[in-house]
Amino acid sequence: MVIINDKVYGEVEITEPVLLELMSSAPLIRLKGIDQNGVPGFDLPGGKTSRFEHCVGVMILLGQLGASVEEQIAGLLHDVPHTAFSHAIDWVFDDSEGQEFHEKFFEKIILGSEIPLILEKHGFLVDSVLDYSKFGLLERDSPDLCGDRVDYTFRDSLTWFGERGKEVLLALPSLVNFEGEMVFNDSEAALLFARKYLALDREFWAGPRYMSGFHYLALAVKRALEIKLIDFDDLFLTDMDVYTKLCGSSDLEIKDNLKMLEFCKDAKVVSEKTDIVYKSKVRFVDPKVLIDGVLLPVSSLFLEFEKELEEHKKRFSKELFIKVEEEYGISKD
Repeated sequence: MVIINDKVYGEVEITEPVLLELMSSAPLIRLKGIDQNGVPGFDLPGGKTSRFEHCVGVMILLGQLGASVEEQIAGLLHDVPHTAFSHAIDWVFDDSEGQEFHEKFFEKIILGSEIPLILEKHGFLVDSVLDYSKFGLLERDSPDLCGDRVDYTFRDSLTWFGERGKEVLLALPSLVNFEGEMVFNDSEAALLFARKYLALDREFWAGPRYMSGFHYLALAVKRALEIKLIDFDDLFLTDMDVYTKLCGSSDLEIKDNLKMLEFCKDAKVVSEKTDIVYKSKVRFVDPKVLIDGVLLPVSSLFLEFEKELEEHKKRFSKELFIKVEEEYGISKD
């Protein structure tokens, strides 16, 4: 038995043997060194959140909503293949398939570890656990809710907004499992959650600080790979492992791009084209609300939110040009 004091769900007791053993496995332990937000050195109001915390949080949420142990396992493992710097690495490699970079290595990382043996020991089949199509609480397409999407919204709200981010936790008790789908049973809670999700996308996930940070960090990593300061396998170490190698380099291009991370906090979206051009995927949720046995999207219940949603889609369906003011003396080609 392990008692976890989670920043979202509070004190939680974990007793299931397979979950406890997986949480102690090398691939999960590595995630303690992978920051959820991907850019080292950002001073955030709510401190840092690791990929390990998020994975455990998804597992806890699924368990609280009555998911099977197998689905809880899938939730715990869903981010195991994340690279160092999380989604910043998506910017390093061109993605012609519309797939996030880490997802391409899911089976490789899982199958090359002790995880299959742990699963077999406890009577679970790895192929079954990795079949996410059958886990309706864990994964669903946007704009519906799912365990992954809900947990990172709670967690990122606390990280990025600090004290004022705690408001979104008021929606947590209204989350319910309705016929295998995660929904709200209170319309006001659904509205609160949906609006906080839009705010996170607007200000952080697709905001200028986050995007400019990804841009400069990706340039440093690309250069490090090019000059063989790091190799591909290094990307599956921890943030600090890779960042230490980058910071120890005398290469001016790497040093300049890492230096620029200091100024990303003042990055701005501008009208003229810049070096940082970002076309975001439009992120939003339109949670379903259970009313008298019927599921209704929150946008159909609140006209003002429907308008906010359309404005958000319009804004983030086009390219964003981001400018970071450079400190005097930093050389840029």
